[in-house]
Amino acid sequence: MDYDIRFANVFLSTYDSSVYWLYYETNRNYGYELVDINSYSCFNDYQILKIINGSNTLKKLLTYKRNISICSHYLQSLIKDCISTPNDMVFVEYDNENFLKRSKDKGFLKELEEEVEKLGLNEYIRFNEDDCFITVYGGIIQQFLFYKEKI
Repeated sequence: MDYDIRFANVFLSTYDSSVYWLYYETNRNYGYELVDINSYSCFNDYQILKIINGSNTLKKLLTYKRNISICSHYLQSLIKDCISTPNDMVFVEYDNENFLKRSKDKGFLKELEEEVEKLGLNEYIRFNEDDCFITVYGGIIQQFLFYKEKI
């Protein structure tokens, strides 16, 4: 089976000076993966694409992720917010008015916690830590493929 992966961009993460986000496209989707440049003797766009295209295992890893559409609308927005934050994390603090309006429905937070548990995302989404209703760690964006927006 042929896996169509196109390298799109690499940008520095906030994790470590040698860890970068790899942004790639596959069919009608795009995804992210963390790449530690210390693992490679030479680091450039061409070499990354060559490494990926030379390994069916890597291609499968990058293309057989779940699509973000399996998540509720609110969970999708939290995950997508991680992409655009400068610190690779999202915090929904206790004084967040938008969340407070939404959480007036007592079951909202419980349903969200159950969804996170069901999807196996507990490593990336935490509840009621560090003075926040919700903390979302940036590594969560590696777990999904995202639909490309039509222009």
